[in-house]
Order: sequence, then C-alpha cells, then structure tokens
Amino acid sequence: MGLFDGKAPFDINGDGKMSASEKAARDSYYLQMLSEMGNEKSEGFNEKQEFVQRLLDANLDIKELEWMDKETRDNALRDAEIDPNEWEMYMF
Repeated sequence: MGLFDGKAPFDINGDGKMSASEKAARDSYYLQMLSEMGNEKSEGFNEKQEFVQRLLDANLDIKELEWMDKETRDNALRDAEIDPNEWEMYMF
C-alpha cells in the first residue's frame, strides 16, 4: 500500500475502491499538507510586512526608495538604522 506499488495509497482495505472513509482520510491528509505549506509561505509574507512597517515607522517613502540609486538608498536606510541588505531581500 504505497505510492509505487500499483495500489491507491488511501485504499486501506485493498479492495480497489475508495470508500467514503478512505476518501475522507485522503482529503484530510491533503488539507493538512496544504495548510502546512500555507504556514511556511505566510511566515515569509509576515516578515516582509514587518519590514515594510519598519520603513513606514521610519518615515521612509517606499516609492522614493525604489527610484533612488543604490548608494543613496543604502545611506537613507542606514540613517533609519535599517540594514540595506534587508531591502534587497524583501523588495526584490
């Protein structure tokens, strides 16, 4: 009863058919997988939101920062005590 032995991995009784309980087990498994994947993605999203909030708290205009040359932007970020490498990480 595995992915590669020719049987459906959720055909628990091995009759070749998916009963309602086997379908429920399959669906529960896939929903759990998707929710875990969503949690990993949302962590990165939350980190980016926190970074953007720090920019706003420092009264930095994100659009202006985008149009600045790298050296000027890095100086503005350093003045606000924000690591310029974070800009590269979160904004690109």
